[in-house]
Amino acid sequence: MRQVIGRGLRSPEAECHVFILDSRIKAFEFFVPKRFRPQWADKDHLEGARIEVSLSKLERDPTVRKRALSHYGQDCMACGFKPRHISQVDVHHLFPLSEGGERLTSIQDVAVLCATCHRLAHSTNPPMTVEAIKVVNEKT
Repeated sequence: MRQVIGRGLRSPEAECHVFILDSRIKAFEFFVPKRFRPQWADKDHLEGARIEVSLSKLERDPTVRKRALSHYGQDCMACGFKPRHISQVDVHHLFPLSEGGERLTSIQDVAVLCATCHRLAHSTNPPMTVEAIKVVNEKT
């Protein structure tokens, strides 16, 4: 790549057409000579390509969310946020499903959190407790 770019762009006035049929195109900017990087930074970015992804995820019972919202209400249990729409709150597992494998979940195992508090909960490992999130929110 460095040779191709170097041969094609020998002067600031030079134009070079490079056709790259490789997924490593994203690394192209690292091969652009330093003298051309300011102009390169102003370029648009290629996005939206379809890629195939194979993954596995943990199964969740949708009735847990319904029961939690019915039991605890829709307000965030950490900051008190009152959502305009139900999609603005999450039901957080106090004991991550990723640890321990398949198990029964009771209403005491979950908490209703707004999206911000839910992200904050998962910003540490193990996740923060609702009480710890409240303390962080009081400090900010």
